[in-house]
Amino acid sequence: MCSRTALPIWYINPVTGDNRLFIWGLESLRRVLTLVLLALLPVALAAQAKPAVTPSLADESLSRWDIFLGYSYLAPDGTITGTTPSEFGRTYGQINLGEIVSVSRYFNRYVGLQAEGDLHQEAENFPLTANNGSFDSNDDFAGASGGVIFRFPAGTFTPFVHALGGTEEVGSVYQYDTWGSAATFGGGVDIETPMLHHRLAARIQGDYQYIHADSSTITAYRLSAGLVYHIGPVAAYPPVTLACSVSPATVFSGDPITVTGTASNLNPKMAATYNWNLVGGTISGTSSTVYVDTRTAAPGDYTVTGHVSEGAKPGQSANCTAQFTIHPLPPPTTSH
Repeated sequence: MCSRTALPIWYINPVTGDNRLFIWGLESLRRVLTLVLLALLPVALAAQAKPAVTPSLADESLSRWDIFLGYSYLAPDGTITGTTPSEFGRTYGQINLGEIVSVSRYFNRYVGLQAEGDLHQEAENFPLTANNGSFDSNDDFAGASGGVIFRFPAGTFTPFVHALGGTEEVGSVYQYDTWGSAATFGGGVDIETPMLHHRLAARIQGDYQYIHADSSTITAYRLSAGLVYHIGPVAAYPPVTLACSVSPATVFSGDPITVTGTASNLNPKMAATYNWNLVGGTISGTSSTVYVDTRTAAPGDYTVTGHVSEGAKPGQSANCTAQFTIHPLPPPTTSH
């Protein structure tokens, strides 16, 4: 990049060298990141405090893959290695509009691997031209990293933290484009939405980056926001089962009978419906517990059939049966 004409970085006063605007922006970003992390702390604690549930039930509603696309703000703090004495001591400029993408693959409720890439370029004539990815830029940052990610599901909110390592390309009009190493530490929160059958979430993310490129050491603060698309459940969901019981199982005509259906492996995010059938008798109710009216039923053996459903896919419904017997009322007796 040093072949281009060197222009002063926009936030430095060319007369006094005052960079207070940059320092103010950096401090504001640090405050925002601190507030975001503090806001996520109680959510993460709440996720840990939730009662234990069957892993297969909880994992079904969690994604196996997460794809994140968003915009990000980068505030790098480092001294540019110039080629002439007039360039020494210059610092990198904040970049208001960059792009970020990541793909995460989870192995269970909490742990996964993540690959992430970002691109931040500062328009050379900023602020006359918006910083929107001009290829004629003062400061350029482009990186690719990979590492581990941990999430803490808590219903609508899913906080996460990650630690990544990789490479970063750093450039400026004052130096050649240089590849170096980069470490990223941060986290954020995914806010789940009902859109696309609960597959779409909004993400807020804050990161700290340590970059070493050639002889430049840079610390950077990055704030990102965008959308996450969930793909596939992290675990196969077991099929729904239904068991029926009657109480009492033997009655006289006119005695009440209670029928109870006990369903297992229901998805808590879906509504289950119950249906009951009794040939030759009257059964009332549409919940998991219903009642048989034996006042008009003839004596004999009966079978009640129950059905529960939470969807049309295989494994989302089940049937059950239970038997009971109605005895005729004994004839009246007399005593002498």
